[in-house]
Amino acid sequence: MTLALAGTGACHVITGLALRPAASAGRLTLMAGGAAVVLVAAFPETAGDGGSLPHTFWSSVALVALALWPLAAFRRGPSVPALLRPGACAVAAGVLLGLLVWFGAELIGAGRQLGLAERVLAGAEAGWPLTVVLACWSQSRARRASADGPPGSQRRLGAVPEDGTLDRGGAEQGRVGQD
Repeated sequence: MTLALAGTGACHVITGLALRPAASAGRLTLMAGGAAVVLVAAFPETAGDGGSLPHTFWSSVALVALALWPLAAFRRGPSVPALLRPGACAVAAGVLLGLLVWFGAELIGAGRQLGLAERVLAGAEAGWPLTVVLACWSQSRARRASADGPPGSQRRLGAVPEDGTLDRGGAEQGRVGQD
């Protein structure tokens, strides 16, 4: 479990560094949450001692930061990926905060669904950054494809067209092999 937490935290930090379409504040919040997850792994809960204060502190920091980062990550504009627009970010943060409240209620009230609430919250907080990255990647790929034109419209570098002509900067055209 310690290795999984450390790996997840490291992935959040790397995602925050690489997620350039998101606003800087959101990226920093995501990285802070990831660093806190790594610190949760560094201070594991000890069995039978009634808990670990550093573990509890860093868990709280991580859970709150990872629930709030969508609110800080949004951007406006036609070229912004859909999941980084204000509406989508507000919904994502609302869901994550709702799950955090459920987990907190189970924790404080010694509820019977504590383990489920913790796992659902952790899964959602780990899954949302991945979902945003995949959406950004998909939009970037679609944008590149539309800029290139319809499939097959671009010539490969160094390829000779089917009609045997070469375009020499638009100034002249000639048959391949003819002088």
